[in-house]
Amino acid sequence: FMRVMQMDKDPAGLQGASPTRRISMEEVAQHASTADIWMVLAGRVFNVTPYMEFHPGGKAELMRAAGADGTALFRELHPWVSIDMIDKLQVGILEASAPRTMSLGTGATARSPAASPAAAPTAAGAPEDRRALSVSTWTALPLVDRKQVTLDCVLLRFDLGPSKVSGLLPGQHLVVRMQVKRGSEMVEVQRQYTPVSDANATQYMDLLVKVYPTGKLGPLLAALRPGVDRVEMQGPFGDLAYLCGGRFGLGGAGARREVAVEHVAMIAAGSGVTPMLQLLRSIVDEWRQGSQLQVTLVFCNRREEDIIQRHELELLASEFARRFRLRLLLSQPPAPDAGVEPWPRRKGSEESWAKVRRLEGRISGEVLREALAVEDSSADRQPLAASKSLALVCGTEGFNDAVSQGLSQLGVPADRVHVF
Repeated sequence: FMRVMQMDKDPAGLQGASPTRRISMEEVAQHASTADIWMVLAGRVFNVTPYMEFHPGGKAELMRAAGADGTALFRELHPWVSIDMIDKLQVGILEASAPRTMSLGTGATARSPAASPAAAPTAAGAPEDRRALSVSTWTALPLVDRKQVTLDCVLLRFDLGPSKVSGLLPGQHLVVRMQVKRGSEMVEVQRQYTPVSDANATQYMDLLVKVYPTGKLGPLLAALRPGVDRVEMQGPFGDLAYLCGGRFGLGGAGARREVAVEHVAMIAAGSGVTPMLQLLRSIVDEWRQGSQLQVTLVFCNRREEDIIQRHELELLASEFARRFRLRLLLSQPPAPDAGVEPWPRRKGSEESWAKVRRLEGRISGEVLREALAVEDSSADRQPLAASKSLALVCGTEGFNDAVSQGLSQLGVPADRVHVF
């Protein structure tokens, strides 16, 4: 598909028309056949007809949003995919008007993620009028504080409003959008972020932002001024939510299922630790009430100074030594220094449930095997069955692929692995 996009000078069929012209919902609705599909995604109108032959879900899936606004459906089914992938298929910008919802082919109307009864975020306790965010409208939240966490990470705090909560369950994410200058034009850029603050926190929400020098959105977010700037957000989205008591809701719209586990293996790289941090906040509250849920966090970074919230994580490992294992893996550990303990501890110097282990190298089958090797809560501490564990993975695409493959080779069932 990408090769076709590079070779075709006009894949959207603009024939000289502007890709930013205003288009009404009525015009979009006229393009709803298997031979001619337009759809609205995040306020932009796309002619996705050239993509039909390449779509992994086939034409039938695309037809669910044909001639309609497919934003909510797209984000529910593809929370990790950027809309910018189909930039060249844009034919215009949607005029402000009431959206036409996508048909499911049964006379029903597609529900947004928040409307799904199994999505459960509304059941997190807050009535709709207390939730600051919505999946269908953008909300501009004011920035109230900014803190440098590492050399390339900032913690941003946003004001949700008096007595307001975000409306996200632990494990869910939101979408941020900003206008970015590209050449002589301003274009909209969207990115997904998982709050690291407590899901039940009122009046504020924290986002941890990794700032890449060539990033489109990170540098802009890092430059925002507390007390002056606002950022538009939408949510909740995502196909994993922690429901409490070791229970997770998994799956997209129409395929939601619930699993109960005794151990959670979190494998994260860099800023991919953010959904793990949010989940840990809720699990820690349960630990303090006596929960025996076990968690292993394998946190992979390049250098020691890149480890986000290292001090806080090590304190947790100390406080909850029999329930939380922390594995810090560095691909570029600090050079040995006289009188200073080397980064990797000596092999065999720690028992399997050591609170914190410092490791050197890259993610491997050996690291994953140790992360999964836990015992149940019975008196004789038997090895925990794979069916009672859940592996959560978040990092770059290459990292996620490597971890998923490694888990598969270790015999972990695919339905016990979730990639953010």
